[in-house]
Amino acid sequence: MKIVDLKQIESLSRENEALRESIRKLQGDLEKAQNRQSHDEERLRIAYLSTMNALVKAIEFKDPFTKGHYELVSKYAVAIGKRLNLGPEELDRLRLGGLLMDIGKIAIDTALWTKEENLSEKERDILRSHIRIGAEITNPIVYPWNLSEVIFQHHERYDGSGYPKGLIGDKIIIEAQIMGICDSFLAMMANRAFRDAYSRSFTISTIKEESGRKFNPKVVEAFVEVVESGESEMIEDFAKFFANGSNVAK
Repeated sequence: MKIVDLKQIESLSRENEALRESIRKLQGDLEKAQNRQSHDEERLRIAYLSTMNALVKAIEFKDPFTKGHYELVSKYAVAIGKRLNLGPEELDRLRLGGLLMDIGKIAIDTALWTKEENLSEKERDILRSHIRIGAEITNPIVYPWNLSEVIFQHHERYDGSGYPKGLIGDKIIIEAQIMGICDSFLAMMANRAFRDAYSRSFTISTIKEESGRKFNPKVVEAFVEVVESGESEMIEDFAKFFANGSNVAK
């Protein structure tokens, strides 16, 4: 029979306790580091958001018809993204991409955005260049949202009829597909320099008709669920945006 060495056991026990204490200290240090990182990330996030809000105000200053438009695009897009079970990163891209989708407008003559007469083909090309400009402006914003490609694609359409590349189907990233529907929905219901607003019912009907053509059927289905669900936040935001009754047809 092997004799148990009590001293050896005690030594091993002390070593194990020292090891456990080292692990506890390491875990504590790791938690502190993570808390500092989270704090720094939150400060960076707030700085980004402040900058983005300033940029949105710059867009609205150039095109007064879009006042409040981007905030609503952002909110509707996030609501649709949640219906599609998108993750936190995708929802962040929708939230911020919706705000900055037309940031490229700041480099284009205001007169083109507010022109009442029909645009020439050259003028249309100039307006469409806001996609490329917006992507270039947001390209440096890599962490943590990677917005550039979302902004570049939000005028693409499911059937390939969009621009700038004529992408088809799932070659268009999902955030851009969602933003495209929200942008179309709200733009149709708002007055523009060249036309009056369409009614809400007509606009929703038009979006439904474009399911499988301009818009992804799954995204349309999620969109309809949101706009017909009576979600209180959406109703409140909608009421605020159209409070004076002059922006939307009854």
